[in-house]
Amino acid sequence: MNIRNIAKLISCAGIMITVLSAPRTALSQNPISEINDMSYFAAAYSSNYDSLLHSYYFRKSGQSIQHRYQLGPSSQKVDFETVTDSVIYQRLLSLNTKIPLEYNPIVRGYVAMYLKKMNHSIDITLSLAEYYFPMFEEVLDKYGVPCELKYLAIIESALNPNAVSKAGATGLWQFMFQTGKTYDLEVGTFVDERRDPLKSTHAAARYLRDLNKIYNNWPLAIAAYNCGPGNVNKAIARSGGERSFWGIYNYLPRETRGYIPAYIAAVYMMNFYSKHGITPTHISIPTANDTIVVHQDMDFCSVAKYVDISIEELRTLNPQYKLSFIPKSEKGYPLRLPHNKTITFLKFQDSIYSHSRDSLLNSAVKEWRSVKTITHVVRRNETVGKVASKYGVSAADVKRWNHLSKKSKLKAGQRLIIYKKTSVVTSSNNSKETETKITKNTTDTANAVYIDTLTLISDTITYTATKNEKTTERNSTPTTRKTAKSADKTVRHTVKSGENLFRIARKYNTTVDKIKYGP
Repeated sequence: MNIRNIAKLISCAGIMITVLSAPRTALSQNPISEINDMSYFAAAYSSNYDSLLHSYYFRKSGQSIQHRYQLGPSSQKVDFETVTDSVIYQRLLSLNTKIPLEYNPIVRGYVAMYLKKMNHSIDITLSLAEYYFPMFEEVLDKYGVPCELKYLAIIESALNPNAVSKAGATGLWQFMFQTGKTYDLEVGTFVDERRDPLKSTHAAARYLRDLNKIYNNWPLAIAAYNCGPGNVNKAIARSGGERSFWGIYNYLPRETRGYIPAYIAAVYMMNFYSKHGITPTHISIPTANDTIVVHQDMDFCSVAKYVDISIEELRTLNPQYKLSFIPKSEKGYPLRLPHNKTITFLKFQDSIYSHSRDSLLNSAVKEWRSVKTITHVVRRNETVGKVASKYGVSAADVKRWNHLSKKSKLKAGQRLIIYKKTSVVTSSNNSKETETKITKNTTDTANAVYIDTLTLISDTITYTATKNEKTTERNSTPTTRKTAKSADKTVRHTVKSGENLFRIARKYNTTVDKIKYGP
């Protein structure tokens, strides 16, 4: 729908609102503002969709998807302009839903955006829905929230588990760091459970349930999911106490004003796409998956070698692991595999663990022990090569980390994940070390930490030290420490908050390797 048509529709808002029971006070008097809000949403959706095109199963599906995408928006069999408002309204009324699906010119604008400007992506969304929606429905039902909230994930991420917003919200359900932590999602050096489809859905269901307890109004709860309850509360106050989305519409943040209209449009699109001549493009994502709980260090290279599966497919099925590596953990981490690969994995499980251990000790430890994650916001006219050069990494790695194709062009504001290695250096002036950050393990083990980001150490470290190794930090300096050959003795050290192997080794005048592996 072009600007003139949208403006025309909005100018008729008073008539439409009367017919369709949407509050007159809700709609902005500025049609250009509505168009800008729509463009804001469309840009975010397109960015997430572009990223999806470079993932494993999309490229495996052949060139048809890429070709269709490159063609851009096309004319549908049913011209959207010929579909009257009353028809769309009656279709929405026919849906059994706990969430009111009010219809007005703003909603029509979003429906038009989906069906006219983004129709090349709808068929892909339909295919992804076949994979994700059964899981969403099961989890949402468990927490007693309406199953139709599954459509929110389309608005949030275009069903892309690797989606990252400009603000840093991540995953299918676009959790911010702190909100994810609040709902028990682990975010660390190796694992980001905001990208885990199942765990993030549990978190989203709990969050939506809690928001609805505040407002007892699902549209307001959905709005609060997008902008936070604080912004919704302020909008209610500024509107004079209105308790409906359309009643506080003009007082909400820009993005949230389009959130409910986009949601209603997504519900319409997913239920009545066939009425507009759209057919799904089926992608060969294995819907039959098995989950294996992994307690030991495991790298995807070892799994790929013994199970006959590509590392890229493993990454696609397990998007929560940042570095194609599952760290050792008492609680265990899930590894998802296609159902037909599970028996092979179990058959070679011991060999996979052994190969992973050898691989990590020989080479990967050196690569990963000092990795930190950097989020780079792309500036205007920046290229992958320029970004790679800035951080001293290869362009190929930047593309691999961010699921970019060879021909991908960066957009201003786009966020890229960079994995940068740091080094340990000693200053001659103050003898202080610049140390690698240690990721804390959030298990029940008190004070447990990842040492060298790979080895799980309990709250007490035991190692064998020579008799002349100092047992206090007093009077010890890196240049005067000496180790004498004498009888061995055992020293026990309780790890304190913020400590790591480098500090502990300095304190006892020993080495990191001795603490880890013995003398």
